[in-house]
Amino acid sequence: MRPSQFVKNVALLASSAVFAQAIPVALSPVISRLYDPAQFGVFAVFMSAIAIISPLTTGRYDIPILLPRSNANAIAILCVALISTAAITLLLAIAVSIHHFVAGGEIIVLLLPLLVMIAGFVQCSYAWENRNERYRNMAASRIGRGVFLPISQLLLHTFGSVGLVCGQIIGEATAAAWLLVCQRHEIALIKSVSVSRIMRQATKHASFPLYSVPAGLVNVFSAQMPLLLLSSFFSIETVGFYGFTNRVLAAPLNLIANAFLDVFKQQASRDFAADGSCSRVFADTFWKLAILSAPPFIVLGLFGPRIFSFVFGEKWIISGEFARALSILFCVRFVATPLSYVLFITGRQRMNLFWQIGLFVVTGAALAIGFADESVETALWAMSFLLTPMYVLNLWMSYRSAVGVVTR
Repeated sequence: MRPSQFVKNVALLASSAVFAQAIPVALSPVISRLYDPAQFGVFAVFMSAIAIISPLTTGRYDIPILLPRSNANAIAILCVALISTAAITLLLAIAVSIHHFVAGGEIIVLLLPLLVMIAGFVQCSYAWENRNERYRNMAASRIGRGVFLPISQLLLHTFGSVGLVCGQIIGEATAAAWLLVCQRHEIALIKSVSVSRIMRQATKHASFPLYSVPAGLVNVFSAQMPLLLLSSFFSIETVGFYGFTNRVLAAPLNLIANAFLDVFKQQASRDFAADGSCSRVFADTFWKLAILSAPPFIVLGLFGPRIFSFVFGEKWIISGEFARALSILFCVRFVATPLSYVLFITGRQRMNLFWQIGLFVVTGAALAIGFADESVETALWAMSFLLTPMYVLNLWMSYRSAVGVVTR
């Protein structure tokens, strides 16, 4: 892929991500006034459960779809990922049904398997579209999600937190429906794959469920630990303020970072397969991400509370305080996360697992500092200052892997 083509593909996905966030950002001031912090807190806990289950859904077999040179082997890996998604969805549906009808509980829990299934399919479909460089299809699906998700949440506000969850499901279903239409011709390819080839590819890439699933779970627990522990030690309103901060900042930034990731991992996979190194595309992507991330996070660090209070209303000024505390961490994580895909390309899944365990321990230590001080802000500032060096370390590991100098 020529450098100019790399930039065009990133620009396509990034612009679609920005456009996809235009309506959610425009409607955020309205939605923030229709839902209260407690409802956002319930929604945040629900989405944290989805995030915890996500690494299990595909068995991480969506990652190696880009690696084989043969399309036949790639479609076999896709089948493994889809089979894993179906199995996890079925098991989850049985578990939540038994829990709901035997032990009782909120009806919102019954929506978990549906969203897990849709999200798993979208994850697999994105990997296949990325392999085939069909970035327009990926961009269109993200725009569809970005349009229908916030509008649905707006229209369903009378249902409270259930409305937030149903809006999320409608947005994901829109993306899934578009991808299914785009991939209708691949159904014949899936039907033609032999069971023996599927089994061979599942065995060949067994390191992904063996190391990447635990690493993914540890990563998710690290990311969701603040939400889970905040809900245990502080009020549900505090969880809502933290969840709203992530909704406003992390979600849009992740879309842009994922635009870089989608193009980067396709090009880096090819470069590493051909030359045993992907340092050039690594360096180019690093500088683009760094230049893109610095200005907004500097502004956020200086004026976060004022911005949140002015845009979303006075009641969300606490979310602005949280955003200011986390601005340094968000900035470095925005750069490091897409580039860490190098560890999968180069077969350093075990190294990634050890780093994820370290991240989990440091996250727990940072939160413990805050809880000992009985202050949420202390916990978030501690997270920012302790986790930022962890992501700098991750960047160094990724670079060393990209140039092919780290032993497996």
